[in-house]
Amino acid sequence: MKFIAILTLLSFAVIAGFSQTNYTFTGKGLWTDASNWHNNNIPPTVLPSGSTIYIYTATNGDTCVLNVNQTISIGAKLQVENAVLLISSGATLTTDGTINLNVKKADSILICTHKWMTKNLDVATYRNGDPIPYVSNPVEWSNLTTGAWCYYNNDPANGAVYGKLYNWYAVNDPRGLAPAGWHIPTWQEWDALATCLGGASTQGGLMKETGTVHWLAPNTGASNLSGFTALPGGWRGVGGGFSSIRMQGYWWSATNFTPNSFPLGIMVEYSSEVAGGGSNVETHGFSVRCVKD
Repeated sequence: MKFIAILTLLSFAVIAGFSQTNYTFTGKGLWTDASNWHNNNIPPTVLPSGSTIYIYTATNGDTCVLNVNQTISIGAKLQVENAVLLISSGATLTTDGTINLNVKKADSILICTHKWMTKNLDVATYRNGDPIPYVSNPVEWSNLTTGAWCYYNNDPANGAVYGKLYNWYAVNDPRGLAPAGWHIPTWQEWDALATCLGGASTQGGLMKETGTVHWLAPNTGASNLSGFTALPGGWRGVGGGFSSIRMQGYWWSATNFTPNSFPLGIMVEYSSEVAGGGSNVETHGFSVRCVKD
């Protein structure tokens, strides 16, 4: 299966000097952009024994996007400091022997000044441990005035990929939907993310997971250079029906729109790199991303 995974390496020694068999990524973004490499020296697709790839970005938390297949031979090394290694859809990182890269998936990423979760929320209890009701029946869902969650199409297989859909009452419950140490982003925090990514006109593309494993083609403008890895979990309507999985991703904010007091949310879709947003009804079911306190 093709996939995107954000990988961070745990700890490594201080980087040694450059040599003919050392390749050092010092920029930000695509692996195949020569300007991101010291002396424009991009490593070969099969790294030979005795060589080392260093990913050492200028700013802590910058992203290196591996967008081509890369094989690390026995006796060769990959080392990462102060960086996030992002493997794009369709690319693979492999070893032909016993190389241990000592990697783990990151559950969050620093984007400018805020640390965001890299997956849609998938909890069934409030922060204090109280259960959030699972409501599958469309009529019951449409009449709710308290918190609830569901899977898209009431299918747990969708939840395993896209997380749960929550109504606004769950988002706004005083017991707290976000896990300890996290919170539901305000509209101001969503707006700060848009500003950080250069504005809404290109924000969606920089947020979306690349490829068409989870997004429908053409997944316009998707680069995921932010590392947000937006997934198209679709949404549940006020009448309890489901729509737009693999086409659109919707996320709640913690902010109400005044004077009508409708909660605000943000949306990205498969056919555009633009991110939109606006007011919604409390009985919509949307995805949730959290921000670190």
